[in-house]
Amino acid sequence: MKTGIFEFPERKIVRELNMSNNCIDVISIVSAFWVMLAHYSNYLFDTSDWLVRIPSPYFAVVFFFFISGFLCYGSMQRSTSWYSFLCKRIIRIYKPLIVVLLFPLLFWFCVGRVEMPFVDLVKYSLKSLLVLNSGYFPNGTFENGSLWTIPIQIQFYLLTPLVVSFLNRTNILLDSLLFVLLLLVSFAFPYINGLFPEQVQGVIVRLCLPHLYIYVFGLLMGKYFMILRLNWLFMAMFAVLTVLFNVYDYIVFSTLSFCLLVLFVSYSFGKCRLKYEFSYSLYLWHMAIFSFVSSFNYFSAISIFLLASCCSIIISFISFLLFEKK
Repeated sequence: MKTGIFEFPERKIVRELNMSNNCIDVISIVSAFWVMLAHYSNYLFDTSDWLVRIPSPYFAVVFFFFISGFLCYGSMQRSTSWYSFLCKRIIRIYKPLIVVLLFPLLFWFCVGRVEMPFVDLVKYSLKSLLVLNSGYFPNGTFENGSLWTIPIQIQFYLLTPLVVSFLNRTNILLDSLLFVLLLLVSFAFPYINGLFPEQVQGVIVRLCLPHLYIYVFGLLMGKYFMILRLNWLFMAMFAVLTVLFNVYDYIVFSTLSFCLLVLFVSYSFGKCRLKYEFSYSLYLWHMAIFSFVSSFNYFSAISIFLLASCCSIIISFISFLLFEKK
C-alpha cells in the first residue's frame, strides 16, 4: 500500500484494545513533575540542602524519547500518509509551545523587565519558535531546561516516516543491525563532534544523533509489541538491571533496561489512567513560571519552590485545557 512517497507493504493496524490498555499518561505526568522539581531544586538550593538530592531527570527525558517512539510507530501505521502524520505531530508540539514562548516574553516586555528594542524582541521570538535560542529568558539568567529537547523531538518526527518505512520491510536481524549502528553512532558522537571548530560544534550538538537510538528503540518496541511477554518476573529483572547498570555507570545499558521497565510497568497497571494528561504543558511551562516567581527577591528559596510549583501546575493545566485537549 502506498502512502505518498513511502510504501508500507506489510502495513498492519495496531490493535487499539491492547495497546491503549496502559498507564503511560500517569508515568508521563510523574516524569514531568520529576523534571520540574529537579530543575527548581538545582537552581534554588545549595549542596547541603536535602532537596538538591532529587535525582537527575535524565531518565525522565529518556522516558519521553522512548515512549514517543513507541507511540509514533502505531501513529505512523494508522496515518493515511507521511504528510498527515507530520502535520499532527508538529501541531501537537507547537500549539502549546507558541504560547509558552511568546506569552512570557510579551509580559516581561510590557512591564519593562526586558531591556531590548522591540525589533530585537521580535527576532528573539521568531528564533524561539524555531527553537534556535539557547533557552535563556531575556529578563535574566535562568535557563528553560526543557527547550533543548524540542528540536531533538522535531528531528525524530521528521525521520519517523523513513524509519518506519524501513522497519516495515525488514526482519529482526536487520532491525538489530540498525539499532547496533545507532548505538555506535551515539558512542562515537562526542569524539566526532570534537573534530570540528567550536562554531560548527554548536550546530552539530543540536542534532538528534546521540539520542536517536532511544527513539528507534521505542519504534522497535512498537513493532514487536505483540510478541513481548509482559510479566512481573521480567519487570523485576529490568528494575534490577537499571539500578546495577546505573551504579556502575553503564549509562547506555541502564537507559535500555529502564525503557523496557517503564514499558512493562505501563501495561501492568493499565487501569490506572488520568482524565487530564498535561505533562507536556508542565514540561514546557515550569521554567517560564520559575523565571517570573524567582524575580521577586523578597521570597525565600523554599517559598519560591512551593509557589512556582503550584503556579506551574495551575497554569499548565489551564494551558492543556485551552491548547491541547481535543
